[in-house]
Amino acid sequence: MLSIVRWVKKDPAARYYTFAWVFLLFGGIVLAMNKFTMLPRNLLTENATQVGSALGVILLSIALADRLNKDKKRVFEAQQGALLEERKARLAQAKTLDIQREANVLLEERVRERTRDLERLNEQLLELSSTDALTELKNRGHFDRVFQSAVVHAYRYQEPLSLLVLDIDHFKQFNDNHGHLVGDDCLQMVAQCVRELVTRPQDLAARYGGEEFVVLLPNTPHKGALDVAERIRKAVAAMAFQLSGQTLHLTVSVGVCTELPASADATETLFSRADEALYQAKANGRNCVVAWAAPSEDATLAINTQA
Repeated sequence: MLSIVRWVKKDPAARYYTFAWVFLLFGGIVLAMNKFTMLPRNLLTENATQVGSALGVILLSIALADRLNKDKKRVFEAQQGALLEERKARLAQAKTLDIQREANVLLEERVRERTRDLERLNEQLLELSSTDALTELKNRGHFDRVFQSAVVHAYRYQEPLSLLVLDIDHFKQFNDNHGHLVGDDCLQMVAQCVRELVTRPQDLAARYGGEEFVVLLPNTPHKGALDVAERIRKAVAAMAFQLSGQTLHLTVSVGVCTELPASADATETLFSRADEALYQAKANGRNCVVAWAAPSEDATLAINTQA
């Protein structure tokens, strides 16, 4: 009865099962009718049960084979579906990797751009932090760092290092007479003059403080340093500053020291000797260049007296 219900629901195996039992039952009925002499005795009626059983077994075998084939087909289809899903997953993964790779490349490019922007900004900030706002020369902090490095380099390679210390003559009196704004303009003019005459890439001109300037000349012998100092002194003396119909002039005193540093920390010694030469130039009447000389040598040399 159940097989008939499954047959109605279009289950193919139910048909084989139903026919197998029909043949088996039919063989039993034929054999029974043969025994009750309702059917003649012959080879078919005598063996109806075996024939029905054989047909039932054949049909059940066919049903089993059909079931196995269907199971194999379902497994194959499941495997095909799994392979298809796996292929789709791989394609999706590959696409995701491509998108991620493109995003990483874009991110790296943006990081490089931001890094370059930050480097440029840092360079600008470093330049601003190392530049004197009024004169646009390097400031004292920058000079101190470069001075220390230059002394170490000169000591290591035994090269002459020259230092010029410049001071504007009577600048306090000039400020008192004409005002600080005019004094600032004069500082800018002197700084421009120094900048135009100190042109080598390795040289450094800086405002040390107030009306005092310094010029560092690496690998420059004594005579070369004196020539630079004298050109600066003459150029400043030749400048004319117009104010309220009158022409104003400035002069500078310059102290020069050239040495082969005896140690890597000889900055203080070199600067104090250049500063001592500057004081000697002031004592000699200003508007002159004086080179430092050891006490055992002749008196400190004055290259140019007042113009």
